[in-house]
Amino acid sequence: MKTIAEIADRCGAYLCQKTENEAELKTVTYGLEVFLVFAIDLIMIFFSGFIFGVLYQTMMVMFSLLLVRLFIGGSHLSGFLRCLIFSDLLIIGTIVIFKYYFVVKFSAIVVISVGLISIYFINRYAPVVVEWKVFSEQKIWQMRLIASGLVILWSIVYLLWQKEWTKYFLLGTYLAVLNVTPLMRALIKYIEELTNPIRKEVN
Repeated sequence: MKTIAEIADRCGAYLCQKTENEAELKTVTYGLEVFLVFAIDLIMIFFSGFIFGVLYQTMMVMFSLLLVRLFIGGSHLSGFLRCLIFSDLLIIGTIVIFKYYFVVKFSAIVVISVGLISIYFINRYAPVVVEWKVFSEQKIWQMRLIASGLVILWSIVYLLWQKEWTKYFLLGTYLAVLNVTPLMRALIKYIEELTNPIRKEVN
């Protein structure tokens, strides 16, 4: 069975050969790999949402989550399958809990309190990005400012229109912020160590 990286390599090589732009092979294959991983992840999460009867809520959560995550990044497990399963369980599990077991509306005090805590976490720990991405201090503060603005925006929208879609927009925002906190990063590190095969050192 071919891996996503192998599929991206073959497609990238084919595209570069056709466009006679083989110098950009690494960039093209990396872009294809990122796109395939993102597409498969999104399809599986939406499929899980459909199975559990929360597809509409999943779409709302994913919209706001991805929008905020665009500016603050987030922690990842190294293996694609592990990352997919963890993301699926976290997102769909949270949605199912709030859909079927925690149906009450967020009070104004909860929205304001969690919003302020979220802004603190964003400005304290975000952005969490891959090692090869380097941003200037100005760019980092711009990203934090936009993400904080999105938290404020969704909080105001929810307080003005306490509808189901605004609740899940807000929930997606909270999940995105949760992913940059030390608690989530520690959990991901623990899962990484727990699920990685033990490799003995060869002297």
